[in-house]
This record gives sequence, structure tokens and C-alpha cells, in this order.
Amino acid sequence: MKLAYRILFLTVFVVVSSCKESAVDKPDNLIPEDQMKDIFFDLALLNAARTVDPATLRKNHIVSEEYIYHKHAIDSIQFVESNLYYASMPNRYDSMYKEVEERLKRMEEEEKEAQIEREKEKREKEKAKARAKDGEGIEESEEAQRETEE
Repeated sequence: MKLAYRILFLTVFVVVSSCKESAVDKPDNLIPEDQMKDIFFDLALLNAARTVDPATLRKNHIVSEEYIYHKHAIDSIQFVESNLYYASMPNRYDSMYKEVEERLKRMEEEEKEAQIEREKEKREKEKAKARAKDGEGIEESEEAQRETEE
């Protein structure tokens, strides 16, 4: 029976202590939440690039982590500590990732729309070129017809 009380006490303690704002102390050099979301966004883009076209990253000597640290003026320890801090608050962390996911979706939609627009412009240029070529052909045949009539 005493063991059951100890287990119950330990369970209640774990549940209560996990309900506090953060199980990890806030680091002195915490990366602000908005910047952290930008970092997550950039990491997602770099991971996609690494999956789709790793040769381009190698050719341009881009190392994902180093690029992120340089771009955001942070170091690896600051990133790890900040990431751990935000990850210790699952609801907040999940919310951050959902915002990044929405941003990626918007970017994808904008790129699809831009691609459609580029294809439309390309088709219009090809049609204009074909009309110009047909116009030249008509002029040439009219000229040849006039020469034969003379």
C-alpha cells in the first residue's frame, strides 16, 4: 500500500511539475520567438534543397547549419539552448511550427501562381512570334505574287 502511495505521489508530482510554463530555465541569450520561426523556416527550405538538389548546395559550398548561424547572427549553443527552451513548452513550440508550415504553404502557392504566370507569358510570346512569322510569310508571298504579275 505504501508503494502505491509513493507511485501516486510521484505521478502527481510529475504531472504538476510538467504543467508549469517551462521545464527548462530561460537562457540568457534566448533567440526571440519571431527570429526562431525565421530560423525554422530557413531550415525547412535548406532541408528541402538538400533533398531536391544537394549538388547545388555542395557546388556553392553551403553548409546548412553554418549558413543559418551566419544569416541569423547566432551560434550553435545559442540555437540549441533556445530550441530546448521552446521545445520544453510543447503547445508554444507546436504553434511556432504551425506558423512556419503556413508560411511555407503560402510560399508554395505564390510560386505556383508565379509559374502559371510565367507559362502564360511564354505562350503569349510564342503566339506573337508565330503571328509575326506568319505576317512575314504573307508579305513575302504577296511580293512574289506581284513580281510574277509584272
